Amino acid sequence: MPRTNGRTLKRIATPLKLGDHVSRSGEHSVSDKLREAERAIETLSNEFRQHAKNDLTQLRNASGTEGTGTVFEVSHELRGLGGSFGLPLLTQVGSSLCEFVTRVENSNPLFQEVVDLHIATMIQIVCDRSVENDATGQQLVEGLLAARATAERTLGSRPLHAK
Repeated sequence: MPRTNGRTLKRIATPLKLGDHVSRSGEHSVSDKLREAERAIETLSNEFRQHAKNDLTQLRNASGTEGTGTVFEVSHELRGLGGSFGLPLLTQVGSSLCEFVTRVENSNPLFQEVVDLHIATMIQIVCDRSVENDATGQQLVEGLLAARATAERTLGSRPLHAK
């Protein structure tokens, strides 16, 4: 047994061995594992898009009737998952919607128009894969954020963390 500072060190056996989970047949199996992982991520991404479409339908239905609580909750969830599934624009728009419904009173029709615009933008991002990969998507989000800023100036807004 190895010794340090006069004390004998004891090796602790662990029940988990990484080698049990890694193929030892060389470079070929590493690339196979990467392809397998990429396929799994693609499958999860497709499943996420379907769930996101369902959530967006719920969001669209709730936005005019159930108040801002459901709008915030659903958009917050989509915002969080967007980055995990390669949809940073969804994260950006979801964050914008969360902030908007938190900062602006919903008693004006302009409020609902801006909420609806956010939802339509999120639907476009989820349904059209090309939006994330070209300048059009960023322009779409920039236009949305400009409309939101105009609405906040018109309607007035409170600080994000106001009580």
